[in-house]
Amino acid sequence: MAKSVIGVTGCLTRMPLSFPMEYPENAGNMIHARAPLEMFPWAVSSESHSSTWGDSGSFRGWVADQATHVIITLANFLRVNDQDGAPYAAFQRQLESLDAELVIFGLGAQAPDGTQLVDATMPPEAVALMKYLGARCRVVGVRGEFTKQVFARFAGVENTFITGCPSLFSRPEAIAQAYENWKSHKPGLFAYAGTVYHRDNETKMLVDAIHRSQFLIEPVNRFNHRLYLDSFASPSAPEVPWYLTPSVKSGELSQERIVNYMGKFYRLFRDAEPWYQFNAEHVSFTYGTRFHVNMASMLSGVPAMWITHDSRTAEMAEFLHLPHMHLDQATQMTPEEIRHAYDPTEFFDNIHSKFDNFSSFLSIFDLPPIGLDF
Repeated sequence: MAKSVIGVTGCLTRMPLSFPMEYPENAGNMIHARAPLEMFPWAVSSESHSSTWGDSGSFRGWVADQATHVIITLANFLRVNDQDGAPYAAFQRQLESLDAELVIFGLGAQAPDGTQLVDATMPPEAVALMKYLGARCRVVGVRGEFTKQVFARFAGVENTFITGCPSLFSRPEAIAQAYENWKSHKPGLFAYAGTVYHRDNETKMLVDAIHRSQFLIEPVNRFNHRLYLDSFASPSAPEVPWYLTPSVKSGELSQERIVNYMGKFYRLFRDAEPWYQFNAEHVSFTYGTRFHVNMASMLSGVPAMWITHDSRTAEMAEFLHLPHMHLDQATQMTPEEIRHAYDPTEFFDNIHSKFDNFSSFLSIFDLPPIGLDF
């Protein structure tokens, strides 16, 4: 097989310094964005220095002149019942400007739990985008069955291929390390990451993490980050987020305890590699509702329990056989009980077949397979 010349674009592979206070994003998407660059180290990111493009002048020009493939990393880009078609039209125009084989990594569709597709709608621009992808791509890589159904229901597109989240396949050596660390009970602290902190059950888990001096890994929330900054700049008058205020008023937590905790145990990462290194060095187990925080742990060789809080997350966890439990169950348990309940046997029993499935997806585009040696 001739070596492919691969360009990669889509989700950001690193966050700017203005994230998250001024630049809203999800740092977890870096884990997904880096997947093709980890799989194919010779691939070229659209975020590369301008000198990379040479006489081509731009990533788009480089793709036209040299690339055999362009991998597009996507998160939950499709929104069922969305009213705004402009982002879909703009994205299609971007894709139309890229003159190479198009490979879609991990496209997902999101909808509120309980949404029935028979009663749902999508803007015409979203339907046009799905039809365009179906016509241009040999197959469209999607995260789960729901996204596959969205393509079929709204656009009549059947050539979709369910891969789960491609990030799982990006660091196969870490999968083997996660197995060893599970068996050997890797030392270190627990790490927690929540999604909707003003939801009572997630507030409870955050308070538990504070009481137990566990790491808090934050991929999104600017209010937590503000509190972290205040722990250094204004420790006597911090902006305590409203979802922790009741715990302060009740005496369950003191302001001083929260400030000290954030200064010592809070972590936010703007690049994936330091994140992986931190996990490998300091974390023994990760749990919580943030999908890619857990994935970052797995890709660091650290065991993780996915706490599912919506049907899309549960669908992907089930497809990939990731260790998981529902949020309602998790909030009835201590973190130590969650760790005790962690059993990745099903995951490791099925991981080779999932790698085979993903390699089958790559082979459709004449891309090399991803092996798992353990």
